[in-house]
Amino acid sequence: MECEVCGRTIEKPFYVKIEGSEMRTCAACSKFGVQIKRQEQKKQAAFKYPQLREEKTIPKVGATPLRLAHAMEYVENYGEAIRNARQRRGLTQEELGKLINEKMSVIARLESEKMVPTAELAKKLEKSLDIQLLEELEEEKITGARAPAGELTIGDVIKIRKGK
Repeated sequence: MECEVCGRTIEKPFYVKIEGSEMRTCAACSKFGVQIKRQEQKKQAAFKYPQLREEKTIPKVGATPLRLAHAMEYVENYGEAIRNARQRRGLTQEELGKLINEKMSVIARLESEKMVPTAELAKKLEKSLDIQLLEELEEEKITGARAPAGELTIGDVIKIRKGK
């Protein structure tokens, strides 16, 4: 584990609140903030609107399955995509609703994009209409002074901004 401020390798981190952000730091960097207990940390939201987290299970020999989260987001104009696919199949909103076991009003709200579908509903629509509503977000690679060693720390970002 690395200190999120200076990047040093640490065995036992100090959990510190620095300018409103909760961070794992080494003993030397812990003086830059207020130390907090691990139990007091607030859990961050699993996704931002309209992104989703889709969990995939990877089997691990002799252990419980490991779950990985992949960030997903809706395609642009998902309502229009639903409407066009429904009309290509010659279905009314009511017929599509019955096909996927949802109310007609839900279909109407989805098509007008007044409602964002849940991951489960999006998958039902994708399967029944043969369209793609969710796409995986691509991770951007950030390179910096410590790129080969792994992720950037705040200390690396500060060095980059100062031009060191």
